[in-house]
Amino acid sequence: MVKEGLEGESTAKIYVASMYFILATLTTVGYGDIAATNLIERILCIVIMSFGVFVFSFSIGSLSSVITSIDNNMANFKEKQKILKIMKKEHRIPFVLEDKI
Repeated sequence: MVKEGLEGESTAKIYVASMYFILATLTTVGYGDIAATNLIERILCIVIMSFGVFVFSFSIGSLSSVITSIDNNMANFKEKQKILKIMKKEHRIPFVLEDKI
Protein backbone atom coordinates (compact mmCIF):
# COMPACT_ATOMS: atom_id res chain seq x y z
CA MET A 1 0.00 0.00 0.00
CA VAL A 2 2.88 2.36 0.67
CA LYS A 3 4.37 1.76 -2.79
CA GLU A 4 1.07 2.60 -4.49
CA GLY A 5 0.55 5.69 -2.35
CA LEU A 6 -2.56 4.30 -0.68
CA GLU A 7 -1.39 4.67 2.89
CA GLY A 8 -3.91 6.76 4.81
CA GLU A 9 -6.40 6.84 1.89
CA SER A 10 -10.13 6.24 2.23
CA THR A 11 -11.58 2.76 2.15
CA ALA A 12 -13.28 3.49 -1.20
CA LYS A 13 -9.96 4.39 -2.87
CA ILE A 14 -8.35 1.25 -1.49
CA TYR A 15 -11.23 -0.89 -2.82
CA VAL A 16 -10.98 0.72 -6.27
CA ALA A 17 -7.23 0.09 -6.31
CA SER A 18 -7.85 -3.52 -5.26
CA MET A 19 -10.40 -4.01 -8.04
CA TYR A 20 -7.96 -2.49 -10.52
CA PHE A 21 -5.18 -4.89 -9.55
CA ILE A 22 -7.56 -7.86 -9.48
CA LEU A 23 -8.94 -7.12 -12.96
CA ALA A 24 -5.48 -6.37 -14.38
CA THR A 25 -4.36 -9.78 -13.15
CA LEU A 26 -7.46 -11.76 -14.16
CA THR A 27 -7.71 -10.22 -17.62
CA THR A 28 -3.98 -10.83 -18.12
CA VAL A 29 -3.58 -7.18 -19.14
CA GLY A 30 -0.79 -6.85 -16.63
CA TYR A 31 0.70 -3.68 -15.24
CA GLY A 32 3.20 -2.81 -17.97
CA ASP A 33 5.42 0.24 -18.05
CA ILE A 34 2.56 2.69 -17.59
CA ALA A 35 0.01 1.83 -14.91
CA ALA A 36 -2.95 3.65 -13.42
CA THR A 37 -1.86 5.67 -10.43
CA ASN A 38 -4.87 7.69 -9.28
CA LEU A 39 -8.55 7.03 -8.65
CA ILE A 40 -9.89 8.31 -12.00
CA GLU A 41 -7.32 6.32 -14.01
CA ARG A 42 -8.06 3.16 -12.07
CA ILE A 43 -11.83 3.52 -12.52
CA LEU A 44 -11.36 4.13 -16.25
CA CYS A 45 -9.09 1.08 -16.52
CA ILE A 46 -11.62 -1.05 -14.64
CA VAL A 47 -14.36 0.01 -17.08
CA ILE A 48 -12.18 -0.59 -20.14
CA MET A 49 -10.94 -3.99 -18.94
CA SER A 50 -14.50 -5.07 -18.06
CA PHE A 51 -15.71 -3.97 -21.50
CA GLY A 52 -12.85 -5.88 -23.11
CA VAL A 53 -13.78 -9.05 -21.24
CA PHE A 54 -17.41 -8.63 -22.32
CA VAL A 55 -16.50 -8.10 -26.01
CA PHE A 56 -14.08 -11.04 -26.00
CA SER A 57 -16.62 -13.34 -24.32
CA PHE A 58 -19.39 -12.27 -26.71
CA SER A 59 -17.23 -12.83 -29.80
CA ILE A 60 -16.05 -16.26 -28.62
CA GLY A 61 -19.66 -17.23 -27.83
CA SER A 62 -20.82 -16.07 -31.26
CA LEU A 63 -18.03 -17.95 -33.01
CA SER A 64 -18.88 -21.07 -31.02
CA SER A 65 -22.53 -20.73 -32.02
CA VAL A 66 -21.64 -20.40 -35.72
CA ILE A 67 -19.41 -23.48 -35.60
CA THR A 68 -22.12 -25.49 -33.84
CA SER A 69 -24.65 -24.42 -36.47
CA ILE A 70 -22.33 -25.48 -39.29
CA ASP A 71 -21.80 -28.87 -37.62
CA ASN A 72 -25.58 -29.38 -37.25
CA ASN A 73 -26.20 -28.47 -40.89
CA MET A 74 -23.50 -30.89 -42.03
CA ALA A 75 -24.97 -33.67 -39.88
CA ASN A 76 -28.44 -33.06 -41.35
CA PHE A 77 -27.01 -33.12 -44.88
CA LYS A 78 -25.21 -36.41 -44.26
CA GLU A 79 -28.37 -37.94 -42.76
CA LYS A 80 -30.36 -36.95 -45.87
CA GLN A 81 -27.68 -38.47 -48.10
CA LYS A 82 -27.85 -41.71 -46.12
CA ILE A 83 -31.66 -41.85 -46.49
CA LEU A 84 -31.35 -41.17 -50.22
CA LYS A 85 -28.84 -44.01 -50.57
CA ILE A 86 -31.20 -46.41 -48.77
CA MET A 87 -34.15 -45.34 -50.94
CA LYS A 88 -32.05 -45.79 -54.07
CA LYS A 89 -31.27 -49.38 -53.15
CA GLU A 90 -34.83 -50.24 -52.10
CA HIS A 91 -36.57 -48.67 -55.10
CA ARG A 92 -33.79 -49.14 -57.66
CA ILE A 93 -33.71 -45.48 -58.60
CA PRO A 94 -31.65 -44.82 -61.75
CA PHE A 95 -28.44 -42.85 -61.35
CA VAL A 96 -29.72 -40.00 -63.52
CA LEU A 97 -32.75 -39.50 -61.26
CA GLU A 98 -30.62 -39.83 -58.12
CA ASP A 99 -28.28 -37.19 -59.46
CA LYS A 100 -31.20 -34.81 -60.03
CA ILE A 101 -32.51 -35.42 -56.51
